[in-house]
Amino acid sequence: AAKPNTEPNGAHGAAQSLEQFVTMIEEGSQDRKTRGGRKTDQIARQDGHFQPHTYFLGEDPTYFTHIFNMRQLPELEQLLGELRGQAIRLGRFNHSDRLEKPLVDAALRRRIAELYADDYRVFGNYF
Repeated sequence: AAKPNTEPNGAHGAAQSLEQFVTMIEEGSQDRKTRGGRKTDQIARQDGHFQPHTYFLGEDPTYFTHIFNMRQLPELEQLLGELRGQAIRLGRFNHSDRLEKPLVDAALRRRIAELYADDYRVFGNYF
């Protein structure tokens, strides 16, 4: 039988790290506070990447004329180019194509969805 990949940078190690990280966010979320009508927690305050979209964008997607997801970068480039009057190329400066993606099982996916329930409710049609 094949031995599971337990190297820290392998998919198994990445999944364990992701699960640990989600646990940290959940533990910090128990202490959620409202600031200016926006929810926040300790992990999100430390790194804005983990703030819910609703923290930055509010809860009314109709306020925006366009909403793009990451698979729609070419459409975003086209719109920005039209608005500017010349071609726009968005670079990929922060990506990790060389790293194995962690395997996210159904239980972990539910936990993540719960943490970002407001985002799924407000922006779920755009994912």
